[in-house]
Amino acid sequence: MDFSLSYFLLLADQEVPTRSVPLGGNAYSHDGIVRGQYLQAVLKYKFSRHMSGHLWSELVFPGNYYASKDTITFLRAELMFTF
Repeated sequence: MDFSLSYFLLLADQEVPTRSVPLGGNAYSHDGIVRGQYLQAVLKYKFSRHMSGHLWSELVFPGNYYASKDTITFLRAELMFTF
C-alpha cells in the first residue's frame, strides 16, 4: 500500500488577469493574487501480481483572485489488471 498527500498554494504575479473574459462574464475579482489552494490525495494498493488499484482525489479551493468561490472536487477509483 502506498499513500501520498500533496498541497500547493497557487499564486498569481499580478491582480490583473492576462486572459480576456467572455462577454457577460466576470470570472476574476481583481482583488488579490491568491488563485487558490490545491490538495491531492492518492491511495495505491497492489492486491496481487496481476491486480492493483488506486483511489485518487483532488480538491481545489479558489482564492480571492476569482469571483466564484465554489470548491472543485474530483474523485476516481481505478482497478487495473496486468497480464
